[in-house]
Amino acid sequence: MQDPAAPEQANNAVLLARALHVELGGRVDVDEMYSRAESAGVDPQEVDEEFYKLREQAAVKVVRRRFPADKVLDVKAVDAIRQRVRGLSYWVTSDERSKYGADEMFLVPEPGNEFDSQAVAVFSRGRKIGYLTSARAAMVFPLLVELPGIALRVRGEGRSGSSSALWVYVPETEPLRRHIRAVMKQSL
Repeated sequence: MQDPAAPEQANNAVLLARALHVELGGRVDVDEMYSRAESAGVDPQEVDEEFYKLREQAAVKVVRRRFPADKVLDVKAVDAIRQRVRGLSYWVTSDERSKYGADEMFLVPEPGNEFDSQAVAVFSRGRKIGYLTSARAAMVFPLLVELPGIALRVRGEGRSGSSSALWVYVPETEPLRRHIRAVMKQSL
């Protein structure tokens, strides 16, 4: 039988973790956290877990973007290579990965990226979730910049089993080049 005080205690753990996070700016001495939790009659382990979640959420960057239909080139049918999305931990929390691991993702060139002038960002459900590897981006980037303002709609894949990785299907260079040429001929 579940303890009737369990939901209230869990809620109090969340509230105490939030208060500590605001008060101490994400840096807390573990002994102090446990002492304050015990004083409040809350399970210190629950406060610690909630505090960790808050720190993780505060550490990720959130960039959202909409992709109007006229600014998207669907290449889901083009031959592709399955690749892990890189840099996930900077863009989505562990808990959010299930939400953003979708069967449809978008590739967007970032020529102004401070770390890699040929970076290609990966978006899912309107939010940036990471990047292609530098090697794969170097192959796709030149084709993307030929289509200014256009994002590629590609296949994606979410978490499986105990893995926290998200996957994107990156079009192979030659099939993508042929597809772009065919689309451009049709639009003329």
